[in-house]
Amino acid sequence: MTTPKLEIRGLWKAFEDKEVLRDVHLVVDHHEVVCLIGSSGSGKSTLLKCVNLLVPVDNGSILLDGADITAPGVNANQVREQMGIVFQSFNLFPHMNIIDNITLSPRKVHGISRSQAEDTARDLLERFGLSDKVTEYPDRLSGGEQQRVAVIRALATEPDLMLFDEVTSALDPELVAEVLDVIRGLKSAGMTMVIATHEMGFARDVADQVCFLDQGRILEHGPPKQIFSTPEQPRTQQFLQRIIDATQYGVNIAQNHVNSLDETQERLRMFNLLVEIAPNEHWRKLYLLDVQRQRSLLGPTQEGKPDGA
Repeated sequence: MTTPKLEIRGLWKAFEDKEVLRDVHLVVDHHEVVCLIGSSGSGKSTLLKCVNLLVPVDNGSILLDGADITAPGVNANQVREQMGIVFQSFNLFPHMNIIDNITLSPRKVHGISRSQAEDTARDLLERFGLSDKVTEYPDRLSGGEQQRVAVIRALATEPDLMLFDEVTSALDPELVAEVLDVIRGLKSAGMTMVIATHEMGFARDVADQVCFLDQGRILEHGPPKQIFSTPEQPRTQQFLQRIIDATQYGVNIAQNHVNSLDETQERLRMFNLLVEIAPNEHWRKLYLLDVQRQRSLLGPTQEGKPDGA
């Protein structure tokens, strides 16, 4: 039997009195893509940080290629050399140009020569359509381009496992597709990946296995078709129905369908669902554009908008 690339056994994590991960079990085979879905606060990001040893576990174990990386005495930096992680914020160094951002870790941490590191960086920039950005600085790039550079930076150390933590949530909607296409390319190349995402269509398309997290537990997992078409758990069914409702809300905004006071109140309800499911900046932008229409319908004495709008 082949040893899994990643195995998580009975993982527990709490911050003070709040349990964030509760008895999590997960097996990720070589070249497999696993997508983690669930509401904000369900434990997806913490799970990825535990795998990368950025957050220490309270109980349980994490095995990488069969070796327990949570055992006492393990060198966390050596473990991280085998995996890359990309967060929703790009975290590029603003005072460095793109090629220096990409080559910093290979040169300083892995001891690779500047010429070799730059050759690898240029190859990756060419592969991901950014060969003309070598000497640019991060503030000269779009959000989508910056996130692609962040992915390239993680790939420059030639990891065996990639972790993605909501990498599209800080992007405007029109920039999301270009970053997701990069991840699709990595899947085609056989990269093993664990991806926390609110992009349900993407998860259905790219994942070999989908895990639904709720209150720190993997409540349900299986192939995408099973999870998205015939989920067994009532909480999974509820979450996915809210995704469907929220998507229709976005469609209605795009079509400028605001015809009555009742519909305006329904939009407020749907916005609250959106914040629970995916509190991403671009949804907030859509809402703030829409609130002007709500005010015109509700009038000056009954605006009825949520706090902070």
